[in-house]
Amino acid sequence: MFCLVPGSGEVLIKVEACGICGADIETIEGVEKGIEYPRVPGHEVVGTIAQLSEQVPAYLKLGQCVGVGHLGGHCNACEQCRFGHFNLCLNLPVTGSSRDVGYAEYMLVQATGWWLSQKISLLLTQHLCSARVSLLLIR
Repeated sequence: MFCLVPGSGEVLIKVEACGICGADIETIEGVEKGIEYPRVPGHEVVGTIAQLSEQVPAYLKLGQCVGVGHLGGHCNACEQCRFGHFNLCLNLPVTGSSRDVGYAEYMLVQATGWWLSQKISLLLTQHLCSARVSLLLIR
């Protein structure tokens, strides 16, 4: 059973594959500034939704394929979000820096923090494995 429990507006993802980039290496080597250690890096993730919480959009379903990139979601409440500038969210969690993510078996993600499954599922049905698709999520 899972030891991670999604809070309101979060989803638990079962990780299938995770790429690696320079930010992950900096986290692993301890040179990334502002990170509280210990930290589990990894933010080019492909996985499936294992558990839903309340306050998530109705289109999200158990078993749905999702991808998670470097930006871990947005709050929809700050001034930047209200203007539609979600990448500039003042409360933006950065996956692998402000929370544990892709190099674990399971990870928690905000409901606003992933690529929707249609694009990823399409790539997976075109005979690309999850590991290759995860590399497409590198910033």
